[in-house]
Amino acid sequence: MSHVVVARVVRSGFVESVHHGIAVAVDGDGDVVAAAGDWQAPVFPRSSAKPLQVVAMLRAGLQLDGHLLALACASHSGERYHLDGVRRMLAAAALTEQDLQNTRDLPLDADERSAWQHAGRAPSALAQNCSGKHAAMLATCRANGWDTEDHGNNFPDQCDPPGPYDPNKNCIDPALWLNVGTLNFHNVAHGFQDGTYNPRGNVLYVQVISFITRGMVQKSLWQQETVDDMTIYPNVPADSGHRLDLVTYVKHVGALPGAPLTTSGGAPANWADWDKEAPRNWFAQVLFLALQHSGQ
Repeated sequence: MSHVVVARVVRSGFVESVHHGIAVAVDGDGDVVAAAGDWQAPVFPRSSAKPLQVVAMLRAGLQLDGHLLALACASHSGERYHLDGVRRMLAAAALTEQDLQNTRDLPLDADERSAWQHAGRAPSALAQNCSGKHAAMLATCRANGWDTEDHGNNFPDQCDPPGPYDPNKNCIDPALWLNVGTLNFHNVAHGFQDGTYNPRGNVLYVQVISFITRGMVQKSLWQQETVDDMTIYPNVPADSGHRLDLVTYVKHVGALPGAPLTTSGGAPANWADWDKEAPRNWFAQVLFLALQHSGQ
């Protein structure tokens, strides 16, 4: 990834510091009109995606405007009026801060964080900087009659070694663990035959395909294939538990990125990487392709 100088701080005619980065500007048609650095390099959008997420919520029926709409789009600093705004969003949907399932944290603002700690208060979902967006998500669910999702989690390996949750030990965050339980409830996250989920293990390429396929089927966007097709990556064994998910994905999307379905001679091709660790960018790529073929 190539960064370039995008800003200089000048004091009394001398360059005091320089700041490197990557930037790109596009017009209404998506054409690049200005760029600096390697603007095609992949990056994580992180919280810059919040306004786009809120657009989807508004289209799904969320009723927000003014400063509460801004709060839903923001990474707030945890000041009193921010927290009060989150409470107002929740109350309007007949919810409370106990319904928030985002990660617990201290306020982002240094002064607010210090005051919070001096008051002996623990990290909370309300104080965490994303709570405005999550409150808006819950309100959107309520507006549409959707479940706000709390199905528990029966996998035994939240903590390593197994035992009750302890924030000072090697345990998965409770909010994240609850989401795993929701995915299990919806038949997306199955876990292993021994009843564990192995949340610290590497995610394999074929597991990514199963995860996406099950989600698409659960949302009724795809029809699950019930008959195997051994012309599709025949080296993936039946006892892996992933063949029907793999066949379903390929039937809807086509060949996987970097893995043609046939050899140069026309024979069914193997998928060499099926049981290897999958990088995040590949996960994003195959998810994007799936969504493109969702029929929506």
